[in-house]
Amino acid sequence: MESEDPVFAAKLVNDYVIILTAETVRAMVADATNSIAEQIRDIEYNISSKRQMAKQRREDTILSFEEAAKIAAELGVRERVDTTNVVQNNQLNISTSNTQLYYRGYKALNAEIGYPQSTQIRRSFHSGLRDLQEQLALLRSFKIEEEGMHSVTVDQAAYPPKTASSPTAD
Repeated sequence: MESEDPVFAAKLVNDYVIILTAETVRAMVADATNSIAEQIRDIEYNISSKRQMAKQRREDTILSFEEAAKIAAELGVRERVDTTNVVQNNQLNISTSNTQLYYRGYKALNAEIGYPQSTQIRRSFHSGLRDLQEQLALLRSFKIEEEGMHSVTVDQAAYPPKTASSPTAD
């Protein structure tokens, strides 16, 4: 920088570097804070979505239990039926993978339907929910402070020259 007052010129350059450094740090902190806030919103949305889907799945399960309980009551199936020894069409039914839900019996099904709703929903959570909650807690614990941060390292401050320089002629 050229000026008739070399002390003023050196001070102006040093002040400019200080202001530029401070503004850069503020921008970095703002960017980091916004990034964390965005990650928090994404995780909160993900958690909310998982909870809603768990609730919906539980409601679907209750509906299927209610239907099975009606069928069990109509068939007179009060207690669980051991399906490994059920004979159908004169053949022993060994496979239990396709066992009808009403074989549980209407007593057990009605007990499951009446189970406290809040406990049922908690039990229906996805395994990844706790991991998301842990990530959320970690992100919320971050504190980004400008104090002590630097965006540049100045090796040497500007100083007034010992001799004046003159503009070069073209």
